[in-house]
Amino acid sequence: MSGTLTRRGLLGAAAATTVTAGAVGSGETAAATGGHGHHPASRHEFVVHDATVLSMDPAVGDLTRGDVHVRDGRIVAVGRGLRARGERIDGRGTVVMPGLVDTHWHLWTSLYRSLSSTSPANAYFALNLRNGAKCLPSDLYAGARMGLADAVSTGITTVHDWSHNLRSPAHADANLRAHAEVGLRGRFSYGSPQGLPVTERIDLADLARVKREWFDAGRLPLMHLGLAGRPPGQSPESVFRPEYDTARGLGLPVAYHANSTVAQGALQMIRRLSEQRMLTPATQPDPRPVHDGRRARRGARQRRLDRLEPVVGACSSGTASRR
Repeated sequence: MSGTLTRRGLLGAAAATTVTAGAVGSGETAAATGGHGHHPASRHEFVVHDATVLSMDPAVGDLTRGDVHVRDGRIVAVGRGLRARGERIDGRGTVVMPGLVDTHWHLWTSLYRSLSSTSPANAYFALNLRNGAKCLPSDLYAGARMGLADAVSTGITTVHDWSHNLRSPAHADANLRAHAEVGLRGRFSYGSPQGLPVTERIDLADLARVKREWFDAGRLPLMHLGLAGRPPGQSPESVFRPEYDTARGLGLPVAYHANSTVAQGALQMIRRLSEQRMLTPATQPDPRPVHDGRRARRGARQRRLDRLEPVVGACSSGTASRR
C-alpha cells in the first residue's frame, strides 16, 4: 500500500474489510466453509512500518519509527526495520497501539441510541423494555453490527457483549452472526429477554446449545461464552441458583448487574453473592459507587475512590463500561 494513512483512515480500512467480509459471508464464503469459516483477516499477513508504536510492553518500549508484523490475526514481531513478507502499510504519522477493551456493552441497544432522552418515557431503561419486547432477530443483528462497527472505528478491539434481550434461539443466532462477520475479540454473555419475570429462568437449554453450536464448534475463535445472570436480590433462589450452577457446570463465567443503583444497593446484591459463595474469580459483578444502599456524605476524593471498586472477571480491564 502506498502513501500515508491517518489513524481514522487505518481504522476505516479495517471496518471496510469487515463489512466486505460480512457481505461475502452470507454467500460464497459461507457456502464454501459451511458457515464456520474464520474471518478472512485472520489469514492475512502485513507489516505496519515507520509508525509511532506504543507497545505497552516494558521489554519493547515505545518506538518512534517502529514496525508491527501481523500474520494470521496475530502479532508476531514488533521492532524497527522488520523484514517480513506480506502487504506493507505506511504508518508514518500514525500511532499503533494495543486495541482498547470495552468490558460492558449491550450491543443490541445501539440500534436506537439516538432515541434516548431525559424524558422518563424515553429514558434508556424505558426504551429497553418497550423496544426490547418488539425486537426481531434481525433487529438484534443490526444493533450488534452497528455497535461493533462503532467499536472498530474508535479503536476498541475486544468487547464484552452483555446481550440481555435474547428472546429466542433465533435472536441468539442473529446476534452471534454479527460477531462472526465482524471478527472482534471478546465475550458474549447470554442474557434474559427484556420483560422476563424475575421468577422465570433464562433459557438454559439454549445456553447449552449456543455453547455447543457456536463456541465448541469453533465458529467464534476469538470469543468466549458467558452468562448474563440475575443476582440474589433481583431474583429468587429458584432462579439465580440454577442459572449460576448451570453456567458453571458448562465452564462459563457469569456476569451480573449488581449494586448498579441505589435501589439495588439497598438489596445488598454483592454481599448476597458472597454469602451464596457465588463471588468467585469466575464472577463479574458490574457495581457502581453504591454500597448496600447507604449514602454517606463524603469529600470529592472519597467519591473518586468509590468509583474504583474492583470488578472480578476475565474482562476486568479496559475502557469504562458503556450502555
